[in-house]
Amino acid sequence: MTEHDSEFQEYCQDPRAAATIAALRALPYEEPPRRIAFVSDKVFEPTWWQRLWAAPKWGFASAALLSGAIFFHAATRPATIVQTTTPPAVQQTAAAPAPNVDALVQAAVARATADLEARYQARTTQLVKAAEERLLIEHRQDMAAMDASNQMMLRKLNTYMRASNDLGAGQ
Repeated sequence: MTEHDSEFQEYCQDPRAAATIAALRALPYEEPPRRIAFVSDKVFEPTWWQRLWAAPKWGFASAALLSGAIFFHAATRPATIVQTTTPPAVQQTAAAPAPNVDALVQAAVARATADLEARYQARTTQLVKAAEERLLIEHRQDMAAMDASNQMMLRKLNTYMRASNDLGAGQ
């Protein structure tokens, strides 16, 4: 007997180990299944419809069809004839500029700018007032919700205090 056999005998003395070994010996011996497959097997061959739908064939066919369509379109389209005509000559007359044109333009720009700024200021004031009113309403709603939450918490606290006092009085 070798050293390993003596260790195995000691291990078999344990009732749990003996039960495990007995259960394993009760099972019939079976050869482990082997599944070896080769790529050349008929199982892995594509079917006739898979070979028909192979990507390289359809890619080449679509490229050939597109090339044919471009060639056909170019061959059957009539050539366009471009005729250029000279535009009629426009007579330019030199008009004398008004002496105060720059001053009038500057004044019109200043009026338009001042009017635009006044409208923007009124709109901004209106938006700020609306935002303040909305925030005030939200603040009041939040305060009402907090007040209701505090009231509920006080009721629970009073209930717990009363229950605690009732339990303490019975001792």
